[in-house]
Amino acid sequence: MAQKKPRETEDEKKARLKKEEEASKQRVNNFNGPQITEKELKAASQTLSELVLARSDAQLNSKSEDLHYRFYDTVKSTHNLMKTAKSLRGPAVMHLKHKAVREACKTIQRLGKKWKDCNMLLNELAIAEVSRPTPQYVEGELRALIDDENFLRLSWNSRYKTLSILVAHEIKLRASSGRDINFGPWEIVIDGNLIAHGENVPLRCVALIPNPVEPGSDITHPHVRGNIPCLGHAGATVKKSVWSGNFADTVNLLYGLLNTYSSSAPHAQLRRWVEGLYETCIECGNEGPRREMVECGSCREWLCSNCRRICCVCHHAFCTHCATKECSSCGRYTCNNNNHVVECQDCKETFCHSCTSTWRQGSTVFRVCRTCRHKRVKEEEKKIRQQLEEEKRKKKEAKAKKEAKKKKQLEHTTAELSATPHTSAETVQRLHVTPSGEVSVTGELPSTEERHGPEEEEETDDGVFGAEQEDTGFLEE
Repeated sequence: MAQKKPRETEDEKKARLKKEEEASKQRVNNFNGPQITEKELKAASQTLSELVLARSDAQLNSKSEDLHYRFYDTVKSTHNLMKTAKSLRGPAVMHLKHKAVREACKTIQRLGKKWKDCNMLLNELAIAEVSRPTPQYVEGELRALIDDENFLRLSWNSRYKTLSILVAHEIKLRASSGRDINFGPWEIVIDGNLIAHGENVPLRCVALIPNPVEPGSDITHPHVRGNIPCLGHAGATVKKSVWSGNFADTVNLLYGLLNTYSSSAPHAQLRRWVEGLYETCIECGNEGPRREMVECGSCREWLCSNCRRICCVCHHAFCTHCATKECSSCGRYTCNNNNHVVECQDCKETFCHSCTSTWRQGSTVFRVCRTCRHKRVKEEEKKIRQQLEEEKRKKKEAKAKKEAKKKKQLEHTTAELSATPHTSAETVQRLHVTPSGEVSVTGELPSTEERHGPEEEEETDDGVFGAEQEDTGFLEE
């Protein structure tokens, strides 16, 4: 069993804190250098003063020109309208005169609205005249920073026009768990190029030994991202101080920002430096360790275990925006992939891919759900049964027609034979209709002697020849 670590005494705690403080000072001193000289101080004051004045004058000139053109156009338009109204005389053009006067009044009203912009410009001009920073004023501000105990040294870079102020100690913030988080030594940089470009906050906070919230991140402080401080509501105050040349107040405000933590709107929660990597769930807004979170497979946002939706096809996690509603058949979720989520062609409901099947109708191929497929199969079976019954009925009718035709033909032939002389009853009984529709006699027909006998034939012949002789004799006579 592991032995319990003995409790730290007060002397040991003081010695440990003293050792940590000395190590912190040593890390800061590693970035320390020579203090700014008098020549560099005057050059920095002169350059910063000129940059602030030039940018302030440029902004005021642009606003003045804008108001000048706006007022000039309005006044000129009003003058032309009133001149036109004055030149119109007589009752025939009275309506045109009234129209010109109405337009002139509307233009004057617009002029009154622009007068508010003019008052605002006058106020800015008054402030600029009162608070125009001279080189001597800026130099006094920089000397105040040199005498401040919170800052170790000032250095001026004439090439890049930057003034760097090294903070005298490392920045440490205490988390809610009671643990101190060391953010290392910092520099506050006044960038003259940013002043020339008109940046609202031309200052940067640079971590000399960065302690980012995660590897590769540009968040080196809860309120600093990419060396740009987040000032919040103090942004207007800092802007006014910079354009007035109050660099000492601006730097002290940023120093207070580095030593303060506000949980209202930080770039990253302070506990993420204590407990490891934390992410915020896009659905419920709760934070949790990254090992317990999962990324959405589509939008790459983080999701907690309660808000994730697992696709039943690809088994990836998705948010509610990237995942469709539950499958109408199995109740599982599907992602918005065209191959995973399917809309039934018949009922128009959403299903997962495994709950649908392919259906071919002519040259068209589409997918239907199981219920609609069962209905379609029943309908197809019903159609097939109807077709078979129809074919059977047609065959039966054709057969009946054929039998009737044979019977009718047999009756007709029998009647003809019965009406013909020398046709015996036995011959009539042997008549039948062949499959081709012809009438034939079954068996061999009896010979002439069998049917009539020899005596009858002779008598018949004598009678016939006698008649012929009589006829011949009649003709001879």
